[in-house]
Amino acid sequence: MMTTKVMVRDLALALVAGILIASFFSFPQFLWSLPLIAVGLLLYLGWRQMVVIVLTITLAFGYFIWRESLAQSQTLPDSPISGQVIFRQVDEVNQLLRVEIQDYPGSILLIVPRYPEVWVSSSIQFSCVIRPTDLERQRRLWSRGYSSRCSSREVTVIGQVYDWRYYLHHWREWHLAQLKRHLPEPESSLVRATVLADEAEIPESTETEFSRSGLSHIMAISGMNMTLLIGVFIILLRLRGLSYRLILLCSTVVLSLYVIVIGQPASALRAVVMSLLALAGIAHQRTVDIRHLLYLTIITLSLINPWSVGYDLGWQLSFLALLGLLFWTERLQQWLSGLPSWIGIRAGISTTLAAQIFIWPLFLWHFQTVSIIAPLANIFALPAGALLMIQGLILPLLGMIPYLGSGFALITYYTAHWLWLVAHWFAASDWAVIAWQLNNLEFICLMALPLLITIMLSRYEKS
Repeated sequence: MMTTKVMVRDLALALVAGILIASFFSFPQFLWSLPLIAVGLLLYLGWRQMVVIVLTITLAFGYFIWRESLAQSQTLPDSPISGQVIFRQVDEVNQLLRVEIQDYPGSILLIVPRYPEVWVSSSIQFSCVIRPTDLERQRRLWSRGYSSRCSSREVTVIGQVYDWRYYLHHWREWHLAQLKRHLPEPESSLVRATVLADEAEIPESTETEFSRSGLSHIMAISGMNMTLLIGVFIILLRLRGLSYRLILLCSTVVLSLYVIVIGQPASALRAVVMSLLALAGIAHQRTVDIRHLLYLTIITLSLINPWSVGYDLGWQLSFLALLGLLFWTERLQQWLSGLPSWIGIRAGISTTLAAQIFIWPLFLWHFQTVSIIAPLANIFALPAGALLMIQGLILPLLGMIPYLGSGFALITYYTAHWLWLVAHWFAASDWAVIAWQLNNLEFICLMALPLLITIMLSRYEKS
Protein backbone atom coordinates (compact mmCIF):
# COMPACT_ATOMS: atom_id res chain seq x y z
CA MET A 1 0.00 0.00 0.00
CA MET A 2 1.35 3.41 -0.97
CA THR A 3 2.00 5.90 1.82
CA THR A 4 1.34 9.61 1.38
CA LYS A 5 5.05 10.38 1.08
CA VAL A 6 5.55 7.72 -1.61
CA MET A 7 2.54 9.02 -3.53
CA VAL A 8 3.79 12.63 -3.38
CA ARG A 9 7.22 11.47 -4.57
CA ASP A 10 5.73 9.51 -7.47
CA LEU A 11 3.47 12.43 -8.44
CA ALA A 12 6.42 14.86 -8.42
CA LEU A 13 8.63 12.62 -10.54
CA ALA A 14 5.80 11.74 -12.95
CA LEU A 15 4.84 15.40 -13.32
CA VAL A 16 8.41 16.35 -14.20
CA ALA A 17 8.69 13.39 -16.59
CA GLY A 18 5.46 14.31 -18.37
CA ILE A 19 6.49 17.94 -18.79
CA LEU A 20 9.96 16.97 -20.07
CA ILE A 21 8.43 14.57 -22.60
CA ALA A 22 6.06 17.31 -23.79
CA SER A 23 9.00 19.75 -24.02
CA PHE A 24 11.18 17.64 -26.27
CA PHE A 25 8.96 15.06 -27.99
CA SER A 26 5.91 15.21 -30.25
CA PHE A 27 2.53 13.71 -29.46
CA PRO A 28 3.03 10.61 -31.72
CA GLN A 29 6.40 9.95 -30.05
CA PHE A 30 4.71 10.26 -26.66
CA LEU A 31 2.05 7.70 -27.66
CA TRP A 32 4.72 5.25 -28.83
CA SER A 33 6.77 5.65 -25.63
CA LEU A 34 3.87 5.39 -23.18
CA PRO A 35 3.46 1.57 -23.41
CA LEU A 36 7.20 1.12 -22.87
CA ILE A 37 7.06 3.35 -19.81
CA ALA A 38 4.06 1.43 -18.47
CA VAL A 39 5.74 -1.97 -18.92
CA GLY A 40 8.94 -0.77 -17.22
CA LEU A 41 7.02 0.65 -14.27
CA LEU A 42 4.89 -2.47 -13.98
CA LEU A 43 7.96 -4.68 -13.69
CA TYR A 44 9.58 -2.42 -11.11
CA LEU A 45 6.72 -0.97 -9.02
CA GLY A 46 3.54 -2.96 -9.49
CA TRP A 47 0.31 -2.13 -11.26
CA ARG A 48 -1.15 0.38 -8.77
CA GLN A 49 1.84 2.70 -8.78
CA MET A 50 2.17 2.15 -12.52
CA VAL A 51 -1.38 3.37 -13.12
CA VAL A 52 -0.88 6.45 -10.94
CA ILE A 53 2.42 7.38 -12.60
CA VAL A 54 1.28 6.77 -16.19
CA LEU A 55 -1.90 8.77 -15.59
CA THR A 56 0.10 11.63 -14.05
CA ILE A 57 2.57 11.63 -16.95
CA THR A 58 -0.33 11.79 -19.41
CA LEU A 59 -2.03 14.62 -17.53
CA ALA A 60 1.27 16.51 -17.26
CA PHE A 61 1.83 16.15 -21.00
CA GLY A 62 -1.66 17.53 -21.69
CA TYR A 63 -1.21 20.32 -19.14
CA PHE A 64 2.01 21.49 -20.81
CA ILE A 65 0.39 21.51 -24.26
CA TRP A 66 -2.62 23.43 -22.89
CA ARG A 67 -0.45 26.05 -21.15
CA GLU A 68 1.65 26.48 -24.27
CA SER A 69 -1.40 26.97 -26.50
CA LEU A 70 -2.63 29.67 -24.11
CA ALA A 71 0.78 31.39 -24.12
CA GLN A 72 1.01 31.33 -27.92
CA SER A 73 -2.44 32.88 -28.27
CA GLN A 74 -1.37 36.02 -26.36
CA THR A 75 -0.74 39.09 -28.50
CA LEU A 76 0.43 42.52 -27.42
CA PRO A 77 -1.94 45.45 -27.94
CA ASP A 78 -1.20 47.93 -30.71
CA SER A 79 1.41 50.64 -30.14
CA PRO A 80 1.71 52.82 -28.18
CA ILE A 81 1.55 50.35 -25.28
CA SER A 82 0.82 51.42 -21.71
CA GLY A 83 1.96 49.45 -18.67
CA GLN A 84 3.45 49.56 -15.18
CA VAL A 85 7.03 48.66 -14.23
CA ILE A 86 7.13 46.01 -11.47
CA PHE A 87 10.88 45.22 -11.47
CA ARG A 88 14.03 46.90 -12.76
CA GLN A 89 17.63 45.84 -13.29
CA VAL A 90 20.41 47.81 -14.90
CA ASP A 91 23.69 47.06 -16.64
CA GLU A 92 26.21 49.42 -18.16
CA VAL A 93 24.08 50.42 -21.17
CA ASN A 94 20.48 49.23 -20.62
CA GLN A 95 17.62 49.03 -18.18
CA LEU A 96 15.84 45.67 -18.06
CA LEU A 97 12.23 46.29 -17.06
CA ARG A 98 9.54 43.79 -16.14
CA VAL A 99 6.32 45.48 -17.30
CA GLU A 100 2.74 44.51 -16.60
CA ILE A 101 0.21 45.54 -19.26
CA GLN A 102 -3.47 45.97 -18.60
CA ASP A 103 -5.68 43.21 -20.05
CA TYR A 104 -2.55 41.26 -21.09
CA PRO A 105 -1.73 38.11 -19.12
CA GLY A 106 1.82 37.82 -17.87
CA SER A 107 4.56 40.42 -18.09
CA ILE A 108 7.02 41.48 -20.80
CA LEU A 109 10.76 42.07 -20.70
CA LEU A 110 11.33 45.60 -21.99
CA ILE A 111 14.90 46.68 -22.77
CA VAL A 112 15.43 50.45 -22.85
CA PRO A 113 18.50 52.76 -22.73
CA ARG A 114 20.22 53.28 -19.37
CA TYR A 115 19.06 56.90 -19.22
CA PRO A 116 16.65 58.47 -18.45
CA GLU A 117 15.99 56.21 -15.47
CA VAL A 118 12.62 54.49 -15.15
CA TRP A 119 11.63 53.50 -11.64
CA VAL A 120 9.53 50.64 -10.34
CA SER A 121 5.79 51.44 -10.11
CA SER A 122 6.11 53.97 -12.95
CA SER A 123 3.28 54.06 -15.47
CA ILE A 124 4.96 54.15 -18.88
CA GLN A 125 4.06 54.35 -22.55
CA PHE A 126 6.26 52.89 -25.28
CA SER A 127 6.29 51.47 -28.79
CA CYS A 128 8.00 48.22 -29.70
CA VAL A 129 7.83 45.40 -32.21
CA ILE A 130 8.01 41.75 -31.14
CA ARG A 131 10.55 40.05 -33.39
CA PRO A 132 9.76 36.46 -34.41
CA THR A 133 11.85 33.88 -32.55
CA ASP A 134 12.17 30.12 -32.55
CA LEU A 135 10.15 28.00 -30.13
CA GLU A 136 13.11 27.08 -27.91
CA ARG A 137 14.03 30.72 -27.26
CA GLN A 138 10.41 31.57 -26.61
CA ARG A 139 10.15 28.73 -24.11
CA ARG A 140 13.25 29.99 -22.32
CA LEU A 141 11.58 33.38 -22.08
CA TRP A 142 8.41 31.81 -20.68
CA SER A 143 10.52 29.88 -18.15
CA ARG A 144 11.71 33.22 -16.73
CA GLY A 145 8.13 34.38 -16.29
CA TYR A 146 7.97 36.68 -19.35
CA SER A 147 5.35 36.46 -22.07
CA SER A 148 7.31 38.54 -24.60
CA ARG A 149 10.57 40.42 -25.07
CA CYS A 150 11.02 43.69 -26.89
CA SER A 151 13.28 46.76 -27.09
CA SER A 152 12.36 50.42 -27.26
CA ARG A 153 14.58 53.46 -27.80
CA GLU A 154 12.15 55.79 -26.09
CA VAL A 155 9.91 55.45 -23.03
CA THR A 156 7.49 58.07 -21.77
CA VAL A 157 6.77 58.13 -18.04
CA ILE A 158 3.16 59.16 -17.62
CA GLY A 159 2.88 58.71 -13.85
CA GLN A 160 4.54 57.44 -10.69
CA VAL A 161 2.78 55.39 -8.01
CA TYR A 162 4.33 55.42 -4.55
CA ASP A 163 3.25 51.95 -3.43
CA TRP A 164 5.02 49.15 -1.55
CA ARG A 165 6.88 48.03 -4.69
CA TYR A 166 8.31 51.53 -5.14
CA TYR A 167 9.69 51.72 -1.59
CA LEU A 168 10.89 48.11 -1.65
CA HIS A 169 12.82 48.73 -4.85
CA HIS A 170 14.25 51.99 -3.51
CA TRP A 171 15.53 50.10 -0.48
CA ARG A 172 17.21 47.66 -2.89
CA GLU A 173 18.83 50.50 -4.85
CA TRP A 174 19.97 52.15 -1.59
CA HIS A 175 21.45 48.87 -0.34
CA LEU A 176 23.33 48.32 -3.61
CA ALA A 177 24.61 51.92 -3.59
CA GLN A 178 25.92 51.54 -0.02
CA LEU A 179 27.76 48.34 -0.92
CA LYS A 180 29.31 50.12 -3.92
CA ARG A 181 30.36 53.03 -1.70
CA HIS A 182 32.00 50.93 1.00
CA LEU A 183 33.67 48.22 -1.11
CA PRO A 184 35.95 48.31 -4.18
CA GLU A 185 35.69 46.02 -7.19
CA PRO A 186 35.61 43.06 -7.68
CA GLU A 187 34.69 42.55 -3.99
CA SER A 188 31.70 44.90 -4.25
CA SER A 189 30.10 43.07 -7.18
CA LEU A 190 30.70 39.74 -5.43
CA VAL A 191 28.84 40.92 -2.30
CA ARG A 192 26.00 42.42 -4.35
CA ALA A 193 25.52 39.14 -6.21
CA THR A 194 25.57 37.12 -2.98
CA VAL A 195 23.07 39.33 -1.13
CA LEU A 196 20.75 40.79 -3.78
CA ALA A 197 21.37 38.68 -6.91
CA ASP A 198 22.82 41.71 -8.74
CA GLU A 199 25.20 40.02 -11.20
CA ALA A 200 25.15 42.69 -13.92
CA GLU A 201 28.55 44.19 -13.08
CA ILE A 202 30.56 41.09 -12.14
CA PRO A 203 33.75 41.12 -14.25
CA GLU A 204 33.88 38.37 -16.85
CA SER A 205 37.26 37.21 -15.51
CA THR A 206 35.75 36.76 -12.03
CA GLU A 207 32.82 34.73 -13.43
CA THR A 208 35.27 32.50 -15.30
CA GLU A 209 37.42 31.91 -12.22
CA PHE A 210 34.45 31.05 -10.02
CA SER A 211 33.14 28.70 -12.70
CA ARG A 212 36.48 26.91 -13.15
CA SER A 213 36.91 26.49 -9.40
CA GLY A 214 33.34 25.22 -8.89
CA LEU A 215 32.31 28.18 -6.72
CA SER A 216 29.64 29.78 -8.94
CA HIS A 217 26.92 28.67 -6.51
CA ILE A 218 28.25 31.13 -3.92
CA MET A 219 27.16 34.02 -6.16
CA ALA A 220 23.65 32.56 -6.60
CA ILE A 221 20.77 32.99 -4.17
CA SER A 222 20.04 29.56 -2.71
CA GLY A 223 18.67 27.81 0.34
CA MET A 224 21.78 28.76 2.30
CA ASN A 225 21.00 32.45 1.81
CA MET A 226 17.40 31.95 2.90
CA THR A 227 18.45 29.99 5.98
CA LEU A 228 20.94 32.65 7.04
CA LEU A 229 18.46 35.48 6.41
CA ILE A 230 15.69 33.83 8.42
CA GLY A 231 18.13 32.67 11.09
CA VAL A 232 19.35 36.21 11.76
CA PHE A 233 15.80 37.57 11.61
CA ILE A 234 14.43 34.96 14.05
CA ILE A 235 17.27 35.65 16.53
CA LEU A 236 16.50 39.38 16.46
CA LEU A 237 12.78 38.77 16.99
CA ARG A 238 13.44 36.30 19.81
CA LEU A 239 15.49 38.96 21.56
CA ARG A 240 12.42 41.20 21.35
CA GLY A 241 10.40 38.54 23.19
CA LEU A 242 7.80 37.95 20.44
CA SER A 243 5.65 34.83 20.42
CA TYR A 244 6.68 31.86 18.30
CA ARG A 245 3.68 32.08 15.93
CA LEU A 246 4.25 35.81 15.39
CA ILE A 247 7.91 35.12 14.59
CA LEU A 248 6.85 32.53 11.99
CA LEU A 249 4.37 34.98 10.45
CA CYS A 250 7.00 37.75 10.26
CA SER A 251 9.52 35.29 8.77
CA THR A 252 7.03 34.36 6.05
CA VAL A 253 6.51 38.03 5.15
CA VAL A 254 10.26 38.72 5.09
CA LEU A 255 10.95 35.70 2.84
CA SER A 256 8.22 36.74 0.41
CA LEU A 257 9.46 40.33 0.21
CA TYR A 258 13.07 39.20 -0.19
CA VAL A 259 12.32 36.98 -3.18
CA ILE A 260 10.46 39.91 -4.81
CA VAL A 261 13.40 42.24 -4.16
CA ILE A 262 15.91 39.95 -5.87
CA GLY A 263 13.75 39.36 -8.95
CA GLN A 264 12.42 35.84 -8.25
CA PRO A 265 15.31 33.73 -9.62
CA ALA A 266 14.63 29.99 -9.84
CA SER A 267 16.95 28.94 -7.01
CA ALA A 268 15.39 31.55 -4.70
CA LEU A 269 11.85 30.49 -5.61
CA ARG A 270 12.69 26.88 -4.77
CA ALA A 271 14.25 27.92 -1.48
CA VAL A 272 11.45 30.28 -0.48
CA VAL A 273 8.64 27.82 -1.31
CA MET A 274 10.38 25.11 0.72
CA SER A 275 10.97 27.57 3.57
CA LEU A 276 7.33 28.67 3.58
CA LEU A 277 6.13 25.05 3.59
CA ALA A 278 8.53 24.26 6.44
CA LEU A 279 7.37 27.28 8.44
CA ALA A 280 3.74 26.26 7.88
CA GLY A 281 4.51 22.75 9.13
CA ILE A 282 6.26 24.09 12.21
CA ALA A 283 3.37 26.46 12.92
CA HIS A 284 0.99 23.47 12.89
CA GLN A 285 3.40 21.43 15.05
CA ARG A 286 4.13 18.95 12.27
CA THR A 287 7.40 17.09 11.79
CA VAL A 288 9.21 18.59 8.82
CA ASP A 289 10.51 16.05 6.27
CA ILE A 290 12.90 17.81 3.86
CA ARG A 291 12.42 15.25 1.08
CA HIS A 292 8.64 15.57 1.35
CA LEU A 293 8.96 19.36 1.18
CA LEU A 294 11.16 19.06 -1.89
CA TYR A 295 8.59 16.92 -3.73
CA LEU A 296 5.77 19.33 -2.82
CA THR A 297 7.89 22.25 -4.04
CA ILE A 298 8.60 20.50 -7.34
CA ILE A 299 4.86 19.94 -7.87
CA THR A 300 3.99 23.53 -6.97
CA LEU A 301 6.60 25.26 -9.15
CA SER A 302 6.11 22.86 -12.08
CA LEU A 303 2.41 23.68 -12.19
CA ILE A 304 3.04 27.43 -11.88
CA ASN A 305 5.66 27.53 -14.64
CA PRO A 306 5.98 24.23 -16.58
CA TRP A 307 8.61 25.66 -18.97
CA SER A 308 11.11 26.05 -16.15
CA VAL A 309 11.41 22.25 -15.87
CA GLY A 310 13.05 21.85 -19.26
CA TYR A 311 14.41 25.30 -20.10
CA ASP A 312 15.55 27.02 -16.88
CA LEU A 313 19.06 25.86 -15.99
CA GLY A 314 18.90 27.55 -12.57
CA TRP A 315 15.71 25.62 -11.74
CA GLN A 316 17.28 22.33 -12.80
CA LEU A 317 20.56 22.88 -10.94
CA SER A 318 18.79 24.03 -7.79
CA PHE A 319 16.62 20.93 -7.46
CA LEU A 320 19.24 18.43 -8.61
CA ALA A 321 21.85 19.83 -6.21
CA LEU A 322 19.41 19.56 -3.30
CA LEU A 323 18.49 16.00 -4.32
CA GLY A 324 22.18 15.13 -4.24
CA LEU A 325 22.58 16.67 -0.79
CA LEU A 326 19.57 14.81 0.60
CA PHE A 327 20.45 11.37 -0.79
CA TRP A 328 24.25 11.38 -0.72
CA THR A 329 25.68 13.63 2.03
CA GLU A 330 25.28 11.17 4.91
CA ARG A 331 26.38 8.24 2.76
CA LEU A 332 29.54 10.03 1.59
CA GLN A 333 30.44 11.08 5.13
CA GLN A 334 30.38 7.40 6.10
CA TRP A 335 32.49 6.42 3.10
CA LEU A 336 34.99 9.22 3.80
CA SER A 337 35.26 8.46 7.53
CA GLY A 338 39.04 8.21 7.14
CA LEU A 339 39.31 11.95 6.40
CA PRO A 340 39.85 14.35 9.32
CA SER A 341 36.72 16.06 10.65
CA TRP A 342 38.43 19.13 12.09
CA ILE A 343 37.54 22.56 10.57
CA GLY A 344 34.86 20.76 8.57
CA ILE A 345 37.15 19.03 6.05
CA ARG A 346 35.12 15.79 5.85
CA ALA A 347 31.78 17.61 5.89
CA GLY A 348 32.92 20.12 3.27
CA ILE A 349 34.14 17.45 0.84
CA SER A 350 31.04 15.28 1.40
CA THR A 351 28.65 18.18 0.89
CA THR A 352 30.38 19.39 -2.27
CA LEU A 353 30.55 15.92 -3.81
CA ALA A 354 26.90 15.23 -2.93
CA ALA A 355 25.74 18.47 -4.56
CA GLN A 356 27.71 17.63 -7.73
CA ILE A 357 26.47 14.05 -8.24
CA PHE A 358 23.32 14.88 -10.20
CA ILE A 359 24.37 18.20 -11.77
CA TRP A 360 27.72 17.53 -13.41
CA PRO A 361 26.14 16.03 -16.58
CA LEU A 362 24.14 19.27 -16.95
CA PHE A 363 27.33 21.34 -16.69
CA LEU A 364 28.95 19.19 -19.37
CA TRP A 365 25.87 19.49 -21.60
CA HIS A 366 25.53 23.27 -21.34
CA PHE A 367 29.15 24.42 -20.91
CA GLN A 368 31.20 21.44 -22.19
CA THR A 369 33.29 21.66 -18.98
CA VAL A 370 32.95 20.56 -15.35
CA SER A 371 35.14 21.53 -12.38
CA ILE A 372 36.97 18.62 -10.73
CA ILE A 373 38.71 20.81 -8.19
CA ALA A 374 35.42 22.02 -6.66
CA PRO A 375 35.44 19.74 -3.56
CA LEU A 376 38.80 21.12 -2.45
CA ALA A 377 37.96 24.73 -3.29
CA ASN A 378 34.66 24.59 -1.39
CA ILE A 379 36.40 23.58 1.84
CA PHE A 380 38.13 26.97 1.87
CA ALA A 381 35.22 28.97 0.40
CA LEU A 382 31.95 27.80 2.01
CA PRO A 383 32.49 29.25 5.52
CA ALA A 384 33.45 32.61 4.02
CA GLY A 385 30.45 32.51 1.66
CA ALA A 386 28.01 32.08 4.55
CA LEU A 387 29.72 34.86 6.51
CA LEU A 388 29.68 37.20 3.51
CA MET A 389 25.87 36.89 3.18
CA ILE A 390 25.39 38.13 6.75
CA GLN A 391 28.00 40.86 6.39
CA GLY A 392 26.45 42.10 3.14
CA LEU A 393 23.05 42.42 4.82
CA ILE A 394 24.40 44.34 7.80
CA LEU A 395 27.06 46.55 6.19
CA PRO A 396 24.76 49.30 4.76
CA LEU A 397 23.21 49.79 8.21
CA LEU A 398 26.48 49.85 10.13
CA GLY A 399 28.01 51.97 7.35
CA MET A 400 26.00 54.94 8.57
CA ILE A 401 27.86 54.89 11.92
CA PRO A 402 31.24 56.69 11.79
CA TYR A 403 34.34 54.53 12.40
CA LEU A 404 32.26 51.42 13.18
CA GLY A 405 31.00 51.35 9.59
CA SER A 406 34.51 51.74 8.17
CA GLY A 407 35.83 48.94 10.38
CA PHE A 408 33.02 46.57 9.46
CA ALA A 409 33.46 47.43 5.76
CA LEU A 410 37.14 46.44 6.05
CA ILE A 411 36.18 43.08 7.59
CA THR A 412 33.62 42.50 4.82
CA TYR A 413 36.22 43.41 2.21
CA TYR A 414 38.68 40.81 3.53
CA THR A 415 35.96 38.13 3.54
CA ALA A 416 35.04 38.86 -0.09
CA HIS A 417 38.71 39.17 -1.05
CA TRP A 418 39.42 35.75 0.47
CA LEU A 419 36.67 34.23 -1.68
CA TRP A 420 38.12 35.89 -4.76
CA LEU A 421 41.62 34.61 -3.88
CA VAL A 422 40.34 31.04 -3.40
CA ALA A 423 38.59 31.14 -6.79
CA HIS A 424 41.67 32.70 -8.41
CA TRP A 425 44.14 30.19 -6.95
CA PHE A 426 42.16 27.05 -7.77
CA ALA A 427 41.05 28.26 -11.21
CA ALA A 428 44.68 28.82 -12.20
CA SER A 429 45.36 25.06 -12.28
CA ASP A 430 45.43 23.56 -15.76
CA TRP A 431 43.62 20.47 -14.45
CA ALA A 432 40.87 22.43 -12.64
CA VAL A 433 38.26 21.45 -15.24
CA ILE A 434 37.71 18.68 -17.75
CA ALA A 435 36.22 19.37 -21.18
CA TRP A 436 33.85 16.96 -22.92
CA GLN A 437 31.30 17.71 -25.61
CA LEU A 438 28.37 15.34 -25.14
CA ASN A 439 25.98 14.03 -27.75
CA ASN A 440 22.34 13.33 -26.89
CA LEU A 441 22.83 9.65 -26.04
CA GLU A 442 25.85 10.32 -23.82
CA PHE A 443 23.92 13.05 -21.97
CA ILE A 444 20.92 10.77 -21.31
CA CYS A 445 23.19 7.95 -20.10
CA LEU A 446 25.19 10.24 -17.80
CA MET A 447 22.00 11.72 -16.32
CA ALA A 448 20.52 8.25 -15.76
CA LEU A 449 23.68 6.72 -14.26
CA PRO A 450 23.71 8.52 -10.86
CA LEU A 451 19.94 8.09 -10.57
CA LEU A 452 20.18 4.32 -11.10
CA ILE A 453 23.11 4.04 -8.67
CA THR A 454 21.12 5.99 -6.04
CA ILE A 455 18.06 3.74 -6.45
CA MET A 456 20.14 0.55 -6.27
CA LEU A 457 22.06 1.68 -3.19
CA SER A 458 18.87 2.79 -1.43
CA ARG A 459 17.20 -0.58 -2.07
CA TYR A 460 20.33 -2.44 -0.95
CA GLU A 461 20.60 -0.45 2.28
CA LYS A 462 16.91 -0.99 3.08
CA SER A 463 17.24 -4.76 2.52
